[in-house]
Amino acid sequence: MRRAELLLLFALGAWSCGTVFMWQTAIRNFTIAEHVATAENDGVAEAAAGLQASSLREIARYQASEVNRLFFTGWGWAQPALAP
Repeated sequence: MRRAELLLLFALGAWSCGTVFMWQTAIRNFTIAEHVATAENDGVAEAAAGLQASSLREIARYQASEVNRLFFTGWGWAQPALAP
């Protein structure tokens, strides 16, 4: 294989791995948010005193979506660097 083909394969592999990683990260962030909203943790219970369970869940999901937004923005800026 020529060097250009190897670089192209590397870039395609890096982009594919990054995309799969971002999918998994987004899914995991929402899973963790759900866990935090439903966990029986004294610290969380104290911090969320006075909130309904649905409000706590909504706040946790909002936080997860903001973290995902940050990661997807970073990935969006990183992708042109992988373009050959």
